[in-house]
Amino acid sequence: MGHGSVIWRTQQLWEPNNYYKDNPFDQVFTFLICEKLNFKISAAEIDELYDPGTESCLKHNLILDITNGLFGYQTPDEPFVGIPHDLGNGKLPSTIGASNNAHIEHFLTNIHLFISSNTIFHPDIGRYI
Repeated sequence: MGHGSVIWRTQQLWEPNNYYKDNPFDQVFTFLICEKLNFKISAAEIDELYDPGTESCLKHNLILDITNGLFGYQTPDEPFVGIPHDLGNGKLPSTIGASNNAHIEHFLTNIHLFISSNTIFHPDIGRYI
């Protein structure tokens, strides 16, 4: 559809009406919820499910396995985040185990954080049509 005008953005960037694929708040927050994955997989293996060369902005933010835990990412500064972007810090897949429903709390906290911080674009409907 092209780049629409920015209605609202948490950060002031150098060109306020541009879309930045490396800005996690300019992305659609994506997640998967399942009762239980029917296969064993580690955090590191989740990233290997994508084709090599898949850009970070095209990967999931979170995968919630209600029975076993939450898959997300970690950086040197944060033990668990829902951002697949490396932002220059490096990112690694990460998990939170399913004890005392902490994984569900983290999932909901991340959804709230990203939905309330996500950039709101006004699409150019003329280009779309």
